[in-house]
Amino acid sequence: MLAVRDLWLVEGGLARVRGVSLSIRRGEIYGIAGVAGNGQSELMDLLIGYRRPSKGYIELEGREITVLNPLERISLGLRFIPEDRVRDGVLPSMPIYLNAILGDHRAAPYSRGVFLDMEAVRERALRIVKTLRVDTPSIYKIAGRLSGGNLQKLIVGRALDTLPKVLIAYSPTRGLDLATSRYVLERIVELREKGVAVLYIGEDLDELLSISDRLSVIYKGELMGELERSRFSKDLVGKMMAGYRLEEVAG
Repeated sequence: MLAVRDLWLVEGGLARVRGVSLSIRRGEIYGIAGVAGNGQSELMDLLIGYRRPSKGYIELEGREITVLNPLERISLGLRFIPEDRVRDGVLPSMPIYLNAILGDHRAAPYSRGVFLDMEAVRERALRIVKTLRVDTPSIYKIAGRLSGGNLQKLIVGRALDTLPKVLIAYSPTRGLDLATSRYVLERIVELREKGVAVLYIGEDLDELLSISDRLSVIYKGELMGELERSRFSKDLVGKMMAGYRLEEVAG
């Protein structure tokens, strides 16, 4: 469903992403672990279309999407939960109900030509607020006035409200309470059971080990190796997070 081949990002003479290659099958959760600041953010930006790679390509269901913008990727079935909820996840000056359809605002049932179907828009916003228990007096509240945790709930709820082909999630439970975190993880597993391909980038190793079918570790922008679930071990993954390649530490 998602294929990445020899992906590089070089900025200011420094390689932020180094030759990343991976593929994710239908109905699979692929985890990427790593200490913060090792290229996860840059890789995410490349996959969702915020940046253009210096080299390499990205395919969605066999179609190259390397140069497509985020909205074009969304229209092809890609959904994402970004790392930076304010910079990349919402329009802070706009109300909740408009942010609830961000990315789908040109598609049915929310759009009728140049006009929005306000009934459909409100229904979706109310559904997200109720399901994720977003603490707000109204869907007409400006999104930027929500607390960080409630803003995260809005972004996660928007991504999980559809049945995408591919979901890319960066630490989706960050800032959420225990019950909501559990719900989000359960929902992502449900999407996998429905055939969605999920790329789960995170720093919470327990989460990654609990839901991933395969797992890679990123270090200084490079993947250190790939593990099948049967080989998962905190000790092994921890060594890879410290910069050791799988072949150097595998028994």
